[in-house]
Amino acid sequence: MIPTILIGDLHADLDAYRSALNRHGGLPSIQVGDFGIGHLSPKEEAEARRLHTRAPHRFIRGNHDRPSGLPSTPGWIPDGTIWGDVLFLGGADPGEATQIAPDEMERLLARLRSLTELPRVVISHDAPQPIAAEVAAHVHRLASGSGSFPMPPARRPSRTRSFLSAVHEILVPELWIFGH
Repeated sequence: MIPTILIGDLHADLDAYRSALNRHGGLPSIQVGDFGIGHLSPKEEAEARRLHTRAPHRFIRGNHDRPSGLPSTPGWIPDGTIWGDVLFLGGADPGEATQIAPDEMERLLARLRSLTELPRVVISHDAPQPIAAEVAAHVHRLASGSGSFPMPPARRPSRTRSFLSAVHEILVPELWIFGH
């Protein structure tokens, strides 16, 4: 495995992205969604393209990336890509356009079931439902000490998190890394 830095949701903050890359001395990076593709100014889009074209920096899509802008963006890792023993899955709720389509989910699950060597690591934008619910409950417990705090939406099931739960059941990966 090549040492790689993982960067969480940037929401179009290219200064934070450059800072993270500079702190780690040129290591390759994978940004785990919500890069901001489709929400950047033309100047920022050009800079993001330069960063992804010049260096080994890649990203998966999140719910704050416009799917229509991804295929033409250097560095984008399409959903279901497997590199070595790592599976990449983007997308998240809310919104139909930010999720993997139901028919694509079924194709990906069938493909995973057919593999003889399963990926040991999953990198996704969202988390499987039980993990998302546990994280949401923990955040709720921490925040509710200061007064009333609504339960975060991750506590409720979603199509994406249910799909990721099915992926988890098939793979039982050694490591699952997610953003959001």
